[in-house]
Amino acid sequence: MIRPRKLLATVTAAHALNHAFLLAFPPLLVPLMNEFKTDLVGGGAAMTGLYLASGLGALPAGWLADRWGPRRLIHIFLGGASLCLILTSFAPDLKTMSVSILFLGLFCSLYHPSGLSLISKRCVPIGRAFGIHGIGGNLGLAFGPFLVAQLSSMFGWRSALMVLASAGIVLMPLFAWSGDRQERSPEGEIGSRPDIGPNHLSLGLAIACQGLLGFCYRGILTFLPLYFTARHGGLLERMDPISAGGLLTSLSLGIGVAGQYFGGWLSNRTSPERLFSILLLATLPFPFLMAFGEGLPLLACAALFAFFFFAAQPVGNLLIARHSGEAWRSLGFGFSFTASFGFGSFAALAGGWIAEKRSLAALFPAMGSVLALGAVVSLLLVRQTRKGRFPASISSGTPPPLSST
Repeated sequence: MIRPRKLLATVTAAHALNHAFLLAFPPLLVPLMNEFKTDLVGGGAAMTGLYLASGLGALPAGWLADRWGPRRLIHIFLGGASLCLILTSFAPDLKTMSVSILFLGLFCSLYHPSGLSLISKRCVPIGRAFGIHGIGGNLGLAFGPFLVAQLSSMFGWRSALMVLASAGIVLMPLFAWSGDRQERSPEGEIGSRPDIGPNHLSLGLAIACQGLLGFCYRGILTFLPLYFTARHGGLLERMDPISAGGLLTSLSLGIGVAGQYFGGWLSNRTSPERLFSILLLATLPFPFLMAFGEGLPLLACAALFAFFFFAAQPVGNLLIARHSGEAWRSLGFGFSFTASFGFGSFAALAGGWIAEKRSLAALFPAMGSVLALGAVVSLLLVRQTRKGRFPASISSGTPPPLSST
């Protein structure tokens, strides 16, 4: 049993909203382009600002979480991001919208270093807790774009953003009442103690992997709803194309829920470094296959990509916690998500350029090539870990009981 459950539940809900907030805009590309008279490059540039802010803000967020405590930053994220969505819903032009979603990205950047640090310090067993937490993110990824697309089709994109903002406002008091304000690591759970500093080379390789995977993730996720809209192949033909694209994206990403749990379950049973490499290699063929798919084959490839890609996420988070000392924990996650979301943010702009200059299908092999580079770096991490020296507790997969909750 994962403990403490109430804390994990509310943090997981915040994780779902974080991803729903960040992915509210890809399914709105078509209505936004129509209303603001722009193209894919202009829309991609606006989203690059959103994702760049969410990435670059993660590093100072990690520093602040180590000093102010992660709980306080999660409260600021929920309130600030909800306010930004409300302001975006009143944007009169593309410039105003771009500025408001830039601030949305800054508030969203507060979440991951804070939420993951809080879980790593308070929840056992940590691998499964990361898996459950990841499931929340996948639910936000899978159903956020679909719900936004549906609400946009029925009531307009501005009302869709207002509804999304209200969810963040509702969660704020629930998180405040979740209790369990201790923020000390369960002793020995991941083998990281306050007196053990980070393993800099291993941590650097793990962060480099996260940056490359973030680029692949952002490039594919930004344009997948639009790709499904163009290549649904008669699936859901009674729905309008925007809603069909959002639903097919949700169905494929929904498989990532199983992947998150699978990766979290395995992470406490084998070497996480080796497992991480295996999962990335298993993911590798599918971005290339997606370039040629349409209809049901495209849906199957996207679903398999989501399963293996998201199975690697809780394992990657465990690697960051494992190779950083407890005093560096939030900052380590800050570096990780700065690499993932900061470097990854340029994928929206790069993907828009590839789609305009070549084709929408061409961006999937491009993102697959970035994923291949990430797999190579993960193999270097496996080699480095075999050479490195770790305390015996790090290799122990058995979590001790938590003395108090």
